[in-house]
Amino acid sequence: MLDVTEEEIKRLILSMDYNINHEQERDLRISYLELKKLQYQHFPFEEINEIYNLNLKKYYNPYLSLAFIYLCMNQEDCNICLLLKYFIKNKILNFKSGKRIPYLNTKYEIYLKYKQKFHLSNTELRIVDFAIRLGLNYPGIIGSPMNEYAFKENVLSNPNLVNNLKEIVANQIITDRGSINSNYMISQMKGGMSIDLVIGCPMGCIYCYRRDDFGDIYDKRWQPNFIISPSEGIHRLLNHPWFTPHITPLGIHMSTTEAFLPSIWPSTYKILKSLDELKLTNRVTIITKYVLEEEKLALLNEFQYLDIDICVCYSGLPQVIEPTSSKERLRLLANISHYSNLTGIGYYRPIIEGYNTSEDIIYQTFQLFKETGVRVIVIGGLKFSDEHKKYFCNKNIELPTNEFVEGRKYLSESTIDKMRRIFNEVFDKEDNCKLLKHSSCARVVAREGCITDYNGQFYINHNFGCTDDCKNQKSCKSPIIPNEEQINSILIRLFRGKIEYEIKDNMLLIHKELSRYEKTFLTHNLLIPVQSDI
Repeated sequence: MLDVTEEEIKRLILSMDYNINHEQERDLRISYLELKKLQYQHFPFEEINEIYNLNLKKYYNPYLSLAFIYLCMNQEDCNICLLLKYFIKNKILNFKSGKRIPYLNTKYEIYLKYKQKFHLSNTELRIVDFAIRLGLNYPGIIGSPMNEYAFKENVLSNPNLVNNLKEIVANQIITDRGSINSNYMISQMKGGMSIDLVIGCPMGCIYCYRRDDFGDIYDKRWQPNFIISPSEGIHRLLNHPWFTPHITPLGIHMSTTEAFLPSIWPSTYKILKSLDELKLTNRVTIITKYVLEEEKLALLNEFQYLDIDICVCYSGLPQVIEPTSSKERLRLLANISHYSNLTGIGYYRPIIEGYNTSEDIIYQTFQLFKETGVRVIVIGGLKFSDEHKKYFCNKNIELPTNEFVEGRKYLSESTIDKMRRIFNEVFDKEDNCKLLKHSSCARVVAREGCITDYNGQFYINHNFGCTDDCKNQKSCKSPIIPNEEQINSILIRLFRGKIEYEIKDNMLLIHKELSRYEKTFLTHNLLIPVQSDI
């Protein structure tokens, strides 16, 4: 039986400071009394989850869940109790601004930092992770404190719902590389799961691979034709079998339009506001070629849960190729640095051989990025196709000076070497800026945490960003390996029947042929590289 005294509960509540009010204190005591009625030899995950959901979940106070687990442990000096009290006293689950630290950041901190500091066993780690998840919200059809990767209990028992989920997955798998799931408008992409409401853009970039949808010229009069509303987009996301609350990386209009256009901004903001109101801590990426006003940045900075990064594109291309190309965009990147709840990333792309690869242009562009104070710059080539050749020729624009492989971004090794050399000439060590080739890598490095790259790029030999001075290198090379229950739960979401697998060299090796989208889904959610040996 538990024998924590009333005095101990008072001391614990006192240590929580402003994070608990009288009503929450009352319900914590009620929950504790219910706990005392339990008889158990092993940690009662299910019973604790049930009591917490009944009495305390409604507050969504993350420190209440820590306090509740502390009471369950019954020993003030146990390793878990010491860690929980440390977290409560130091408000470890929140940034100084008060914003909630994303779940994944906290999880990696526990496994890679606090595990050693508090001498936690694997069993104790599982209990602490459970304590964190108790304080999270799990909207939609996936996830709970018991298993963040599993379908909720009522989902698989509903044949109509299951058939619909199978159809969503089937449509995604047959989607062309880099395209959206136009049947559903929520799409699994390499950069994350994209929420798209509209297809169309007035910016007229010659290199755009969706030009047939967008049109030929820069059109200031363009107005969007929305396919679905923001509320419908949120509904579809929460009912997508591949979306995991607090884990799946998200994107807004990743390849369908410009999210910050004046005519698109209201819907972009509504999506983000809805996600934040659901208390989701997922990482959300917005890639932009537009300049967002300060008052709109301030609105984004008010969100208390979402982990937002804004990737600002500039590569010094001539306006004949990119009509809206402007150094003014970099003002947005500089402004983002003034907001503590937003992360800015410099996108130096697309780089087109022969157009923006001269020493002078590269030097000037890096100098402009330096003036913004940005911490991470991503370089990327152009994904050129036969359609692009047609676009260039129709505009009497000379073709890029290199060979291309259909569907693959191209950036020559000589250009990469030149850019690295000039980058090191422009940026000093004190600038604390890194040059990277992969967006997913940049998004974790920019946060200075210990979370792993969600695309597993550290396993790729040509990822030149993997250097000894990268603070994320340890976590990337030693990912948290999910347990058997978690892996089985997420494999069910593929609707592919029984799937054999093994963990090999910190990688999930699947003994079944998988599509690129299925591999991406598994990698993004399990945060370990996934390969198929068939």
